[in-house]
Order: sequence, then structure tokens, then C-alpha cells
Amino acid sequence: MDWIICIPSHMRSQSIKTNTLKTLDDCNIPHERIKVFVAKDEVPKYRASLPSDIEVIESLIGCIENRAKIREYYPEGKHILYMDDDIKGIFSVCDMTDEHSTCHIFKKENLGKSFYKKQIPIPDLTKFITQGFEITIKENAHLWGIYPIGNGFFASHKYVTDLRYICGGFYGEINVKEFALRGDQYSEDFERTCEWFKRDGKIIRFESVLLKTGYYKGEGDSGSSGGLVATRNKDNTRLAQEKLQAMYPEYLQIVPPSKRNIYYTLKCKRVLRGRIRMTKTPSATSLVD
Repeated sequence: MDWIICIPSHMRSQSIKTNTLKTLDDCNIPHERIKVFVAKDEVPKYRASLPSDIEVIESLIGCIENRAKIREYYPEGKHILYMDDDIKGIFSVCDMTDEHSTCHIFKKENLGKSFYKKQIPIPDLTKFITQGFEITIKENAHLWGIYPIGNGFFASHKYVTDLRYICGGFYGEINVKEFALRGDQYSEDFERTCEWFKRDGKIIRFESVLLKTGYYKGEGDSGSSGGLVATRNKDNTRLAQEKLQAMYPEYLQIVPPSKRNIYYTLKCKRVLRGRIRMTKTPSATSLVD
């Protein structure tokens, strides 16, 4: 399948090499599939820093603006996997083989046994991405993503099609040029989730794959914080969440700060559309059969 990986980046020309690009190298992803999108004045720095066979493309600053530029850059129907620039690892509870010979060890009932593991580095990222787009096409959807919590204890062998949060760090989209977000940088992943669900009546989330990443963290160039980290604070996240919750009151509710998270955030309400329901396979073959 002809898919590409697009990485919006800002002020991380060095750390992107030790995070997302190293992760992709570890997963044997060819560099010709990888495209890095940065603001105009950062293009020379990234081109000087990154391997010459990774294309650096001029874009815009801002999560919404950068991704809109990517959407504009590629043709309608292009299969695009979006990744953040600070991904430290991609993990799975699926061994990605036809036999699934080791997948059983990740079940919660094995907790405490000598062979139990929470997850493993994803065995075949190329296969998973291809299957992600294949299943999305089969389900007549446009957006797919992965489990948003980096703890394999909660991951499971299934994909779901009801309203669930699709994290912005790693998601696949079948390109639609006229698709546009109207909200705020600090909640664009929730808006994308809701807008695609509103349009398609479903989104796809694979519960077996998860990320290791530095949420709300990240070192940028010259000791600064890259991405949105430099400007994120409690007040602007609160305003962003209030704006988006007002746009999608039937889909979202606001979650105030807590001891574990100092920022306001959002939670997707469990919404089913028509006959859309949780899709679960009869065995541990949900990703390959």
C-alpha cells in the first residue's frame, strides 16, 4: 500500500533524530517514506541536520496550520500516517504473526506469572500501518489511531469504531483536502476525533498498539522547548477545551486539572451511531485476519 509518514516539527532538528527518526529506523521504515514538515525559516537547519534521503518540506508553524499544509500538499485520498517528532518507542500486545503464538502472554489473567509482559516493541510497523489503512477503507472511515495510554496492561486485541479519543502523536488519515479544523492548537486532536466521527459515523482505534512519548515535555533546539510545550499553560488549555466543548457538547466533557495532570483536558463521551459498535474479533487475530 502506498502510504507515507509525515512528521510536523518545530525547533527540534536535533532531538527528532534521537526520538521519532530513531524509532522509525529501529522499525526498519525506509527513509523515502518519511517526510518532515517545518516552517520556512527552519528548513535549512533541518536539512543540514537530517539524513539527505529524508525529505524536509516547507510548511507553517502551529499544529493545525502545519497539518493543514500537509493535507493541502498531497492529493485527495493519499494515505498519510502523522507522527509527532518526540516518539521514543512504539509498542504492541500483538506479535503480528499469523499464528499469534506469543500474544496470550499479554492477557491480564497472566499478571504475576513468570512469562507475563505488558507489551513488546512492535514487531512489524510496516505491516501494522498497512493493515490500519486497509481496515479503515473496509470500514468506510477516514481516521484511525492507537491506544492513547502508554501502558500495555490496559491494551487489548481489538479495534473499536465508536467515539474514542485518537491521540495526535500517531494516527492515520485518508486525505480529504476540504477537511479543516476550527478550534485551538491545544485540543486539535480532540477536534479531529470529533469531526471525523461526525462525518463518517465512526473512527477506528486499535487497542493493541501504544506509544512511549514525552507528553507535555520535549527538548527543542538551543535548550528551548519544541512543539507546543513552550506556550502551553493552564489558562490557554482551559480556554481551548471550553471552546471545543462548546463546539461538540454531545461528544465532549471537560476534565479539570488533577494531581497527575496540571492542565485542563477533555474526555470523549461514549457515543454510538446507528449500528456502529465495538468491533471485537473471536480470537486474538483482530489485526491480521
